Amino acid sequence: MSSSFHTRSEDVLTVLSNIFLLIPAATAIIYRRYIRSILLIIETVISSLMHLCDSFGVCAASFQTLSSVDFFFAQWMIPQIALLIPYWGPRYQWLEYWLLILSGLAIYLFQVYLPNQLYVQAGIVIFCVLCVLIYWLVYALRPGGPRRLPPYFFTGLLLLLISVMLFGALSVWPTGYFAAHSLWHMLAALGYHFFLQIKRPGPRFFFSPAAGIPGPKTNAKSKSKEEKRK
Repeated sequence: MSSSFHTRSEDVLTVLSNIFLLIPAATAIIYRRYIRSILLIIETVISSLMHLCDSFGVCAASFQTLSSVDFFFAQWMIPQIALLIPYWGPRYQWLEYWLLILSGLAIYLFQVYLPNQLYVQAGIVIFCVLCVLIYWLVYALRPGGPRRLPPYFFTGLLLLLISVMLFGALSVWPTGYFAAHSLWHMLAALGYHFFLQIKRPGPRFFFSPAAGIPGPKTNAKSKSKEEKRK
């Protein structure tokens, strides 16, 4: 295999690996996380266009513009995933929607004011991890709060941690950049796919994307009978 063919194969892989993002996009539709599905489809298109421009010179816009927009939507995936962990409850389902919007604004500000992409991702990851830890300490450990981690949590977390480490390695591993970048696409997409499954499907309303962690089912009839006995 010639070196030129090997390089071109890696270029093709960086474009095609974006197809993996359609896996969590489909899962988001199944679980009625419609906003996330739309954002994932946008990221699939933008990232594919950016890599087509970078590797093959087929550019729908300037490479700088495509790269900045691609990085924005890629990093927005981190708070999108983190916001799946808390249990919002029926009264606060609207809050997740607004936090999704505010997190996008925060990422834009990180992009503008932090010196490079690695610092931006580190800042986003640290902020989201701290928020999740505070949530579990303040809310989940209270009486009546969820005390067990939901299914697929550790699988999704492991895949996402590996993808974050790969992103950090991109700047110090130039010879393996394209292979590592493609693997980053795949692992991040699969990690997102598993995190989407840690809760029940969301409400049917488009503007209300949250839903609760699966818990013990309650029987309304049995409750009413017990209340009558009392």
